[in-house]
Amino acid sequence: MELKCGALVSGIFLVKNLAVSIAKYLKLIDSVDNKIDKLISKEFDSAKQMLEQVRYISNPAIYTNMLVGIVNHFNQAIVLEKKERLLLSHLGLMMCYYYLGERNAFLMTQQKVKTLKYEATFWEEYGGTIKQCGMVVLGIATAALTGSSASLGAAMGGKTGNEMAGDHQINVKIERERFEDIKNAIVALRW
Repeated sequence: MELKCGALVSGIFLVKNLAVSIAKYLKLIDSVDNKIDKLISKEFDSAKQMLEQVRYISNPAIYTNMLVGIVNHFNQAIVLEKKERLLLSHLGLMMCYYYLGERNAFLMTQQKVKTLKYEATFWEEYGGTIKQCGMVVLGIATAALTGSSASLGAAMGGKTGNEMAGDHQINVKIERERFEDIKNAIVALRW
């Protein structure tokens, strides 16, 4: 009997340590993702800020040089960005070409936008399944720790793993539709 209780207690601690380790890992991943996102968006943010500042420039030579600099930042952003910011980087580039009087470059960039496709991330592709599996693991851990899985459902707002997976898929679908809406609006621009 003593051996069985000892195994159960050590099993509970392993599950608890696993849950803590997973939580720490996910927090670390979130932190790394945020830092990478800041690094990637640096070019886009710089170009956007410069675009806001250029409207106050009255000297034509400085104005033109600034627009050329902004074109460089947007071109670098296009290499790095994805989804909405990729589309907005193209839009910013188009604005610069318009104000520089480069109609052909404007039209070529607009044509390029037509070819852009929504690229789903790993999380978007598999996040619903991961959430669903995570609920099963948490349910097992909660049941092992408390003897009941009822507290897990309450903690998750009463949602099951299937419901969380469905919510995830709906959110991804909304993001895809938003991408297409922005893309179509850029392609429809006539200046």
